[in-house]
Amino acid sequence: MTNANTKSINDNTSNAESHSSAKHYDVIISGGGLSGCLTALSLLQKAKLQNRTLSIAIVEANAEANSTAQNITQHSQLSSNAFDARVIALSHQTASYFKTLNIWQYLSAQATPIQTIHVSDRSYYGKARIYAHEYAVDALGYAAKMTNIASSIKQGISQLLKEDNTSLRVDWYCPDTITKINWQTDLVQVQLSANNALSANLLLACDGAKSVCRKFAGINSHEKTYPQSAIIANVRMAGLQLSNNTTATPENIAYERFTEFGPIAMLPLGDNLYALAWTLTPEQAQKIAHYTDNEFIQAINKAFGLWQGGVVETGKRSIFPLSLVQAESNVYHRMALVGNASHTIHPIAGQGFNLGVRDIQKLSDLISQQFNDSSNAKADLGNYTMLSAYEQHRKNDQQQVISMTDTLVKSFSNNHIPFVVGRNIALKAMNYITPIKKRFVKKSMGY
Repeated sequence: MTNANTKSINDNTSNAESHSSAKHYDVIISGGGLSGCLTALSLLQKAKLQNRTLSIAIVEANAEANSTAQNITQHSQLSSNAFDARVIALSHQTASYFKTLNIWQYLSAQATPIQTIHVSDRSYYGKARIYAHEYAVDALGYAAKMTNIASSIKQGISQLLKEDNTSLRVDWYCPDTITKINWQTDLVQVQLSANNALSANLLLACDGAKSVCRKFAGINSHEKTYPQSAIIANVRMAGLQLSNNTTATPENIAYERFTEFGPIAMLPLGDNLYALAWTLTPEQAQKIAHYTDNEFIQAINKAFGLWQGGVVETGKRSIFPLSLVQAESNVYHRMALVGNASHTIHPIAGQGFNLGVRDIQKLSDLISQQFNDSSNAKADLGNYTMLSAYEQHRKNDQQQVISMTDTLVKSFSNNHIPFVVGRNIALKAMNYITPIKKRFVKKSMGY
């Protein structure tokens, strides 16, 4: 689980003086992005429902992350142009979890339901269609802008703190970073770049693929660099031309179109807008990213086809190298890895954020059990039993999704005849053989 350079775990009694100077919390969360804030919200809700006190410190390097929910909402309205906002696919299970956290009310009007998914292989016969009504749900998932998701989560935190500002507390250390971690028997102490010292019974690493907490703990990770980069942009479709010279676009269709270089995904945003994620070789991505808008639109339409009348407008383009990062362990002494700190996967099936949400949900449930098991005493939220259970419960789901996405990348990102034949047969089988299709769709929906 750890390498030879891991810092030893010391007896707390030998460091009593250093602990006295550290501000103590129940939980320290490293990372104040979507995963970190959602983790804080989930834990706060559990504590409130069980009438327990809970103090959380969030350490975040990005100064903008410490905006209040109101400020984020204002920022979104003023500067989050539809063409400049990154988009996430939310699974059906993630949306359901947001409802239990009472934040779906803030997001639902800004999340576009995905009721149909078109899967196709460019220049070949393989295709599949997935419909929400076949699974007795209103939507297979949703597409939402990251800014709106962040705003909803922070509104949820603000509401909980407003309802109970004596038992629940969240302190932000931002912009700030963890520069040192000292693990003790009954707590963990962190040193921040701004010279603050904090301690807690539990440290949660929500700090992404390059997690500093994972590195300080010496948890090894396996990394595979894919020979691919993703171009991200928001685009507008022309819509379908009707006989009365008006246009119509089915607003709730998502597309996954496989090409010889990688998939092209289109997530619906309403008003003929789509979030594009186009996977290419790094060389192709760099070249295409510097095209003029007209050249870029032509390239998209050539690769994607003229679905919904083709792309007619595009926004700002960004490039992201693609890789798979998987930690050997999700836990260390009084520490757990959450989301991308544990697993960063290829976006081919839109599962990355949703897999992390399930980490958060399971971790929150286990911590809730700690509240129950120590009804009259202060719960030890970082104990070995709880962390071991988290490791055990999450490994299977994580490995299934990692294997699924990695296999899809291998099978659908090349033009070798055996792979072409195999993947087209697989698409046909998925489309017409109900048990195969049901198993794939249920995992994609988060179940």
